[in-house]
Amino acid sequence: MKIYIDSNVFLRGFEELESAVNFFNKVKGGDVEYIVPSVVINEVGWILGKFYKLSRPEVVDYLERILNTAKFEIKYKYDIRKAIEVYKNINIKLYDCYVWSYMDEGDVIVSYDRDFDKLPGIKRIEP
Repeated sequence: MKIYIDSNVFLRGFEELESAVNFFNKVKGGDVEYIVPSVVINEVGWILGKFYKLSRPEVVDYLERILNTAKFEIKYKYDIRKAIEVYKNINIKLYDCYVWSYMDEGDVIVSYDRDFDKLPGIKRIEP
């Protein structure tokens, strides 16, 4: 079982939401390695610039902190066909299907997004 982190957890951490901050403190002090899908990095960067109105250097700084966290493994390979097939059949965002397509049966995702509960073979937990 691998544990993935969704973009909304990083964004809530940026907002300093208590549950997200506590989660990241636990990550820093723990033995578990977490997987961050590359599409999550893209989503976080886009949202920080578009909605939070951060400057490019501020976005880069935040993304580099994610990339340089020893407890995070960045995963680059996803299955676009698998993502589109589930998108066709389940009423959720395409982005969530992309994140799901990185995962294997039995994996866990840390996310506030309840749409992940609709996807087969994985389990969602909140920070």
